[in-house]
Amino acid sequence: MKQWVRVSLSIAAGLGIAALGAIANSSGAVEGHSGAPGETNCTECHIGTANSGPGKVTVELVNASSYTPGQTYRVRITIDDSAATRRGFQLSVRPDSNPRISAGKLATVNANAQILPGGTQEWATHTLAGQRTASANPGIFELDWTAPAADAGPITFFAAGNAANGNGNESGDRIYTTTLKVAPATTTAGPSASFAAAGVTDAWNGRQGIAPGMLVSISGTELASAPASWSPTTLRALDTTVGGVKVKVNTTDAAVVSVSADRILFIAPADAPEGDVNIIVERDGTPSAPVSVRSAAARPAILGVADPDNAGRYFATAVPAGQAGLLGLIQARGSVLGRPEADSRAVRGVLPGEEVDLIVTGLGKTASDFTTSRLIPSPIALGATPKVNFGGTSVDASSAVLAAPGVYIVRVKVPDSVTAGDIALTVDLNGATSGDNVRLTVARQ
Repeated sequence: MKQWVRVSLSIAAGLGIAALGAIANSSGAVEGHSGAPGETNCTECHIGTANSGPGKVTVELVNASSYTPGQTYRVRITIDDSAATRRGFQLSVRPDSNPRISAGKLATVNANAQILPGGTQEWATHTLAGQRTASANPGIFELDWTAPAADAGPITFFAAGNAANGNGNESGDRIYTTTLKVAPATTTAGPSASFAAAGVTDAWNGRQGIAPGMLVSISGTELASAPASWSPTTLRALDTTVGGVKVKVNTTDAAVVSVSADRILFIAPADAPEGDVNIIVERDGTPSAPVSVRSAAARPAILGVADPDNAGRYFATAVPAGQAGLLGLIQARGSVLGRPEADSRAVRGVLPGEEVDLIVTGLGKTASDFTTSRLIPSPIALGATPKVNFGGTSVDASSAVLAAPGVYIVRVKVPDSVTAGDIALTVDLNGATSGDNVRLTVARQ
C-alpha cells in the first residue's frame, strides 16, 4: 500500500504523412504509420501527442480471442472521440517472433477501407468514403483477417486512429494508438488468472465493487507470472499492460498500476457504467473467465493503514492541509497525521479545529476533463462537494479534487466539538458512503 502512495501521489498514432498534410490523409494513410515496431504513427504529421486526448482507439477480433491457422476472422477497429467530425485509421498485423513482416492476410469487406501491400508487409487504412462514413461517433471500420497457414505463435495487431476535427490541416486532430495480442488456439495456454467477485474491491478499505476512476484491487491466484509496476509518463497514455497482464472492464482496457501473483491494482475506466460489469484479467495472452461485479457512480474509500489489533479495520491517514501532494515523497516520522501505533510516520492524531487533507478514492467523475488514461497535470475539481462525518458530526468538505489517477484529495476542517480518541470516519458523496471500518485518531490539544 505504501508503495502505491509513493507512486501515485508523487505524480501529479495515426494517419499523418510527413510531407502532404491532413488533406491527403482523408483518402487513407501511406504505409508505415500503424505504430508497429520500426514505424511511426500519425503524430509524425498531425501536431500533438498520441493518446493525450479524451478518446481512444480499440481493435478486437469479433467473437474470437485466439486464432486457428488458416481461419478467417472479422477485425473491428473503433475510434471513439465525441468531438471529432472525421475518423480514420491504419492497422498492421505482425508476428511477435518477427515484427518486421506481416502475419496472415488482410482483406476489405466494404468500401470504407483499403489494403496497402508492401512486400513482406501490408497495412489497412481508411478510404475517403470510409472517413466520411465514420463521421458519427464512434467511428467503426471492419476488415477480414486470415490467420497464417501455420502456427506463428503470438501475433499483435497494431492500430493508429485519427479523430480529426475537419479543419483541413494537421492541427487540432487527436491521435490514438493501441495493440491487440492474440495467441494461436493450437498453443497450450499458460496459467489462467483466477478470482471471484468478492476479491474485486477498493484498494484501501476492502469493500466489494468498483466506480469510475477508483483505485481497484483484485485478489486471486495466478494473476501474474512476476511482480511488476507501471511506468507513468506525461508523454504517453497510462500503461494498460504491465508484466504481461491486462484488465478489461467490459471491453475497455484499464490502466494497470501493479501486478503480482495474488494481487492486481488498476484504475477503473472512466466509461465504466453503473450496474453489473464484466472484469477479465488477461495473463500473457490467456484471458480469465469473466467475473461480474457491481459498478456504482461513486464508492468512496479512505486511505489508511491496517489496525494491528482488528482485522479488516483501518486507521485513516490525514495530512495537514496543502501537504497531500507530498505524502508520497516524505517518509520521515511526523510527516502525516494518524495513529502512531499503526503508522510509524505519524506522531499525533488530528486536532479539533484543524484543517486537514484526506486521501480518498472512488469519488467518481469530475466536473470536467475526467480521465483515467493519462496523468493529470493539475488537480481537477469534483462536481459535488463530499460530506465528512467525524464520529457522528457531519460537515461539508471545503474542497475535493482529483489529484492523480485514482487519487482524490478532500480538504475538511475537523469539528471543534470532537473529543480525543479514535472516532469513526466516513466520506459521503451524494448518498454514496465509505465503509464503517475506518477510524480517525483525534489528539488532545
